[in-house]
Amino acid sequence: MAMSPYTFCVFVHKDSANRLIFEKSAELKHSIGTGKSQNKKGVQLKFLSHPNYGLTPNKEFPVMDLGPIKFMLLYIGPAEEAVTARFSDNQELVLDDYGGMVFRGADNTLDNHNLVNATLDSRPGQQFQVNDEGSISPVKAPHLVLGIPEVGYPDEEINKTKLEANKLAVESYGLLSDVKVCVTPETNDKGVHDIDDATELFHKMIFKNI
Repeated sequence: MAMSPYTFCVFVHKDSANRLIFEKSAELKHSIGTGKSQNKKGVQLKFLSHPNYGLTPNKEFPVMDLGPIKFMLLYIGPAEEAVTARFSDNQELVLDDYGGMVFRGADNTLDNHNLVNATLDSRPGQQFQVNDEGSISPVKAPHLVLGIPEVGYPDEEINKTKLEANKLAVESYGLLSDVKVCVTPETNDKGVHDIDDATELFHKMIFKNI
């Protein structure tokens, strides 16, 4: 299946043709309980369903640092750039790198077509499970799996993703001070000063090169 350079990861129905099947899924499944170990490596998240591809960060914006919360939007990219992850004792999917970010649905919502990201903040991650065929589902929404969106970007999909970008921005800034928004110099360089700026930046990250 052809994909754009910045196809992002979303939840899809478990029977969707767009679901992602992972290589070494059995090894990933058996990694539960090693999420906080410093001596064991996780599994690189490459796809069996889409050879030569894997789950990657955005090269230009790998992590958005907004003070108490850090975001990584997850994309389908070259297999050699795939992130490495394992399960924690609580069935969180934890990245080996990037400070141990955990997977969750955008705005902690488990809905069809909702974005999947990784965050680092005070909240626990959502729980995930590896299914028999090698897909990955949220424990609380086993009818969904990690996947890719439909090919093409109709107006309604762009509008929907603008709403997703706004949810990411609101979630980020909602964890910051009510009095003053503190962002890193790197973020300031990108022109982020308020919710509207953050929403626009998240949307550009999602629809890069469109």
